[in-house]
Amino acid sequence: MRDNGDLAGHDGCNRFGGEHWSLEGDVVTTSGTRVSTLMACDGVDTWLGRAVSFRWDDGTLRATGPDGDELGLLLTDPDASARG
Repeated sequence: MRDNGDLAGHDGCNRFGGEHWSLEGDVVTTSGTRVSTLMACDGVDTWLGRAVSFRWDDGTLRATGPDGDELGLLLTDPDASARG
């Protein structure tokens, strides 16, 4: 989450990005264009694509599925791996 309003990340295989993010409480929303690569990586789950909401938690973006369960998380450290 960048100061200029852009959102960018990597889930261990694919990259994603968006525009115009906002943080209200611990809920992250985007209102602009969202993009993602669709690489065919072995062993990478599709958890990120199943997310219906995201929550910001002390440097970690937590993805939640339609049933309310946490699907995975993305870390802010560029050297850290995503897990899901």
